Amino acid sequence: DNMRHLTNNAIICHHPQFDAEDEYWQCMWDEAKYRAHLRREYGFDAFGEKVLPAMKRAVVATLLGTQEALSESVGVGCCFELLGYDFLVDAELGTWLLEVNTSPCMEHSTSVTARLVPEVLEGTLRVIFQDGPRDAPNGRFELLYKGPCISEDRSPNVSAAAGLLAVEGRRVRPPRPAAALEPLGSD
Repeated sequence: DNMRHLTNNAIICHHPQFDAEDEYWQCMWDEAKYRAHLRREYGFDAFGEKVLPAMKRAVVATLLGTQEALSESVGVGCCFELLGYDFLVDAELGTWLLEVNTSPCMEHSTSVTARLVPEVLEGTLRVIFQDGPRDAPNGRFELLYKGPCISEDRSPNVSAAAGLLAVEGRRVRPPRPAAALEPLGSD
């Protein structure tokens, strides 16, 4: 069933009932709606207290883990990269990084993305040009980590993120095998 990854808009848009204008069948929520859903389900600000901090830690860890490689890019002095992070949140509010997209979709495929994409693009330009208003100089972007600059004369064998990579999570165990069933009609 290729519709089981319903959170991926590139897949769900092929479902026969998908409707980009229908709040239910566009299968996409913005942060405010998701935050309200989690508050109803868990009775506290689960997004602000559990999910968002875990997402921020994952973003910082992945960027620290790739910092040296990114700094050696041919275009590092004259360009930037906008990344898209995909997360899964389980029933215990464990937050799992699924993937990092180097070319996140900027299509106005639903009413949610039609509103968010222009905000992201404007915020990206505010970060680059540092020209936002005093109350939001970087749009809705937030500086999560400010580390030391990587010097150009560093040893190629020394990782910029040495000792800073952390792995968090729980051990996942495979399900126990079902008991062997007797074939039907074996009496």
